[in-house]
Parts: sequence; C-alpha cells; structure tokens
Amino acid sequence: MKGKHLILDLYGCPKNLLNDYHYLYNTLKTAIKITDTKILNSFGHQFNPHGITLLFLLCESHCSIHTFPESNYAAVDLYTCKDNDKIKEASDFIKFQLQASDTKESNIVRDSVYF
Repeated sequence: MKGKHLILDLYGCPKNLLNDYHYLYNTLKTAIKITDTKILNSFGHQFNPHGITLLFLLCESHCSIHTFPESNYAAVDLYTCKDNDKIKEASDFIKFQLQASDTKESNIVRDSVYF
C-alpha cells in the first residue's frame, strides 16, 4: 500500500468559518497532528471577496482545503502514505470544526501495483 487518501465534501458550513484564514489554518494543523504526520511547509491564499485555499506539505504527503463561502461548501483532501488509522478521527474533527450539516466522504487506498 502506498497511502490513504481522504476526500471530504462539506456542505452547509457557516460562511464566517469558511472565510476565516486563521481558523481554517488551525483546524487543519490540528487535524494533521491527530494523524501524527509531520508538516514540512504550509501556504495559502485568501481570495477577494471570499474563499480560501490552504495547502500543507507533509513529510508523508499533503493536506488541502478549498472553501466556497458563497455556497457554504468546503473541499478537503488528506493524503498520507503513512500506515495510519487516525485519518477517520481527523476527518471527524474537521467536520465538527467546520460545522458541516452534510458531508460526503471518500476514502481511497492509493497503491502502486505497477511499480
């Protein structure tokens, strides 16, 4: 196995949370700590008039969020090549912090059968 890729679609999130750079940064940083992965770098951008993109480069892959406050929607990816069973806990934390009223969650096992 080469990794686990969590894809979250979060609906019904409050606009103010989806447009709060520091809140989102701290939410993802805490979720990453839950998975016990190491952050190498992070960067992001707050769009005008609204919306945020954040990306955390991890030693074990990446975590990102793209928010669309005008639609009360956020897209989150967490990919780790570390054998890690804490991704579900991190997912639940993110959903709780963003107060999503509805979610769609996909878990993909990334594999390299051709290598």
